[in-house]
Parts: sequence; C-alpha cells; structure tokens
Amino acid sequence: MLNASEQERNDKSSNVSLVQKVFGGLLQTTYQCSNCKSISLHKEAFTNLHLDVPPKTKELTTDLNVQKLVDNYLKPEVLDGENQYRCGQCSNLQDANKTMKILEGPEYLMTTLMRFHYDRQQNRKSKIFTEIDYELELKLPIYVQEDEVKQELYSLYAIIVHSGRSSDDGHYYTYGREPIDCSLGYEVDLESHNKNSQWYHFNDSKVSFSSFDKFKDIMKNY
Repeated sequence: MLNASEQERNDKSSNVSLVQKVFGGLLQTTYQCSNCKSISLHKEAFTNLHLDVPPKTKELTTDLNVQKLVDNYLKPEVLDGENQYRCGQCSNLQDANKTMKILEGPEYLMTTLMRFHYDRQQNRKSKIFTEIDYELELKLPIYVQEDEVKQELYSLYAIIVHSGRSSDDGHYYTYGREPIDCSLGYEVDLESHNKNSQWYHFNDSKVSFSSFDKFKDIMKNY
C-alpha cells in the first residue's frame, strides 16, 4: 500500500504531460515592491528558457556564451520606468525588484536564443547577429533550499540553426549527436563522450557526418 504522501506524488505525476515530464522544470519568480516592500511570489512550470541576445555593438567587447546568457536570464532585475510593476497592495504601478530561481531542473533542458527583434524602420522582425561562443557543457543553478544551490550539469547534444536575415524567410537545419545513455547502469566519462561522440548534420532529407568544430566555424561567419 502507498502512504498518503506517495499517493499524492503519484496523483500529481499522472496529471503531468509527457512533454512536461521530459522537458519540464519549475521556476519561481518573486516581485518586491520598492514602495510598500510587499512580496508577490509565483511558481510556474517551464519547458524552455528564452534567452535574450544583446545587439551587436562596438561597446560589446566581452565574449558571450550560452552560460552567460543563462546567468543573465536569472540575474535580479529592477523594474522601473516603462517597465514598472503593478503592485496589488499599492493598487498602482511602482518600481520593484524581480528575482527568478529554478526550483526543479528538467531532465532535458531546452533553450531558445532570442535573435529576433522588431525593426520599426523595416516594419518587420530583424535578426540579431551577435556572435555567441557555443560550449558542450552548461551549468544550471537549482535552488534545493532557500539558500542552498546545486549546479546541475547539462551536456549539449542538439542545435537547431536558422539561416536567413529575418523571421519571415530563411531555412532551419539541425546539428545533433547521440545523448549520454543514463540507463547503462554505470557512470559515463563525459570528457571522453564530448571528445569522441559523432556529430551529424540534418538538412531536410539529407543527413551527413559533421563535427562540433564545423558547427562553430559556421557560426563564426554567421
């Protein structure tokens, strides 16, 4: 027989979709009003982290990678000006502090690099061509307790690439490799897997051998 807590967990699990079980995590967003200091806390499931890509400028001199984009996504934010927070206690717009914490990491992490922005002059979504340094590993901070954080390690195994200058045209293709099989019953050497695993290039019905270095070379000339 199941005890009450086990039954409750099973009931919750049965109501979760397959997509959420595989790609889903739990995100907590907290808002604190700068005027009345009241706190509003929201927890929501996510299946994708939408990471802002900064525009390419002369002032952007530091190297960017996906790890930095994730860290920036989770960085505390001050909501002011046109981006003020509507406080329920004050009943109007107020400056506020926004923080986000990941409480549960997904089994498979998906991220989307937000490379499109609305161009008023062209009246369409234009592409941001800022160069990103892609790496094979990414660490996601998971809050297991209020002040206790563990770094969950993810290994890159698939990339969808958009070729084109706007969201209205272009072509999508994919680079991928076999993921680590965690069901083997023994610990896999991640360094060896990253070095020796075979990459493939999927372009419509054509599949060809490739490598992670070839992908990075293409992205340098993006």
